[in-house]
Amino acid sequence: MTARDSWTVVPIPPPTEAGIAEVPAMRSLTQRHLNRLISEGVYTADEVAEQEAPPTECSWRPEPKRLAGPLPTVAISAGRVVGGVYLYQNRRDLYWFLEVLIRDPADEYRGVGFDVVQSAAAWWKRYASAGSQLRVHSMHREKTAVAWWTRYVGRSPDFADAFIRTPSYYFPAFGWLIDRGWLA
Repeated sequence: MTARDSWTVVPIPPPTEAGIAEVPAMRSLTQRHLNRLISEGVYTADEVAEQEAPPTECSWRPEPKRLAGPLPTVAISAGRVVGGVYLYQNRRDLYWFLEVLIRDPADEYRGVGFDVVQSAAAWWKRYASAGSQLRVHSMHREKTAVAWWTRYVGRSPDFADAFIRTPSYYFPAFGWLIDRGWLA
């Protein structure tokens, strides 16, 4: 475990045949974040609802039978989840990706995102096959997230053709390719 300030990062356990379920507390943080994006005018409530409901096509997420994960990394403070990220394996296109990077918006938890991504990337470097790639994505409209990933990865996005498509909306996304030499 790694700790910084008031939280502890709980890394992904070593791989086993059993999958790991999603973390309900991360869903709660994500819903609060989406509500904030709605209140800031980044998305409408209809757009968020449609992103969350099937049939949604996500360019980096294959059909469920070709998807391994989620493998959650979470940060805990005072017994509650204050941040986290999910690591998935796309078994269709043979790469790994991070999704749902989220943290409690309180200033005291600045740095949680860095810590959970660092822990998840360390797991990927240790256990994923040597030729595999790690990808991260951020929706074009989410300027704060795009700036965060650009700063964290240390460069502009590698591609801009990722997307989420719903029956009524198209949401373009940026993406970054991360190799094993990247210093997470």
